[in-house]
Amino acid sequence: MKLDIKFNFNKVHAKIDKMRDKMTNLEPLMEEIGEDIESETALNFSRSRSPNGEAWTPLSEATKKQRRGDGSRAKILMDKGILSGSIAKETGKNYVRVWSTCSYAKTHQFGATINQEVKARTQNMYWKYSKSSGNMRLSKKSKSNFMTTHEAKGYSRSISIPARPFLGLNRAMANRYIKMIREYVGEK
Repeated sequence: MKLDIKFNFNKVHAKIDKMRDKMTNLEPLMEEIGEDIESETALNFSRSRSPNGEAWTPLSEATKKQRRGDGSRAKILMDKGILSGSIAKETGKNYVRVWSTCSYAKTHQFGATINQEVKARTQNMYWKYSKSSGNMRLSKKSKSNFMTTHEAKGYSRSISIPARPFLGLNRAMANRYIKMIREYVGEK
C-alpha cells in the first residue's frame, strides 16, 4: 500500500508574502500612530498634564502678572498658542518622529534654570529745552541744547522654569501601538 500526501502551501505563501509586504513598508501605520501622538499631545496641552497624566506645575504669580488681563484665567503653556501649535510629525517606512518646531520647547519639556546677567551701563540722553514754552523733550544729539547722563546698576538673577512635559508616550499609548502593529501585519 502506498500513501501519497500532498500539501498545498499556496495560501500559506500568500499570507507570508502579504505579511512581508506590510513589514517592509509600515508608513501607513506610522502615519496613523503619528496622528495619534499629535492628538494625544494636543490633549496634554488642553488638560495641562504630562503624557503620564501628572498635572503641570502651576504658573508663578510673576508669570500670571505678565499675562493678558489679570492672568487669573491663564492656561499653562497656552498664552499665545505658539508652542502647542508647533507640533510636527514625520513618517517613513519604519519610523514616526514627532517633535516641536518651537525654539523654547526643550526648556518647557525638561525644565531649565536661566541665569541672567545685566551689566552696568551709562547712557546719555539728549534734550531740547524751549525757553519760550518751558518744555523739554528728547531730541537728537545734533539738535539738543543739553544732555543728562544716567547710570543703571548691573544685576544678575536666576529664573527656574519647571519641567512641564507635553510630548511623550504613556503605557496606554505604547500598548495601543503594539496592538496596532500586530493587527497591521496580520497577527491577531
